[in-house]
Amino acid sequence: MVAQVGRLNASLIVAMLGFVTDWAMTVWILKSFSGFMESNQSFLPEIGIPLLVMTYVAADFILPSKRLYDNVIFTLPVLQWTGPVQNTLVLLKLVKGLSLLLS
Repeated sequence: MVAQVGRLNASLIVAMLGFVTDWAMTVWILKSFSGFMESNQSFLPEIGIPLLVMTYVAADFILPSKRLYDNVIFTLPVLQWTGPVQNTLVLLKLVKGLSLLLS
């Protein structure tokens, strides 16, 4: 038997996997390679993760289950994967990275 995964569970799984992948890649890059520095020094996952989860729960509760709203809710967790993509591009030296404080 295959259990169905609702839009909230699916969204949270994809978003959390993106978050954990980004965090793990960042830690690995900073420990393994010299010359790299974290551009976001005020990274506070203990605040960000609960806010992220509450946002998804509120969106799932407020937005009706229609195709348009489902697509919006399913698209948002994909944005969480921009961190790992940026880490990969920086590691491959395709981009310099991003630091808004120094620009």
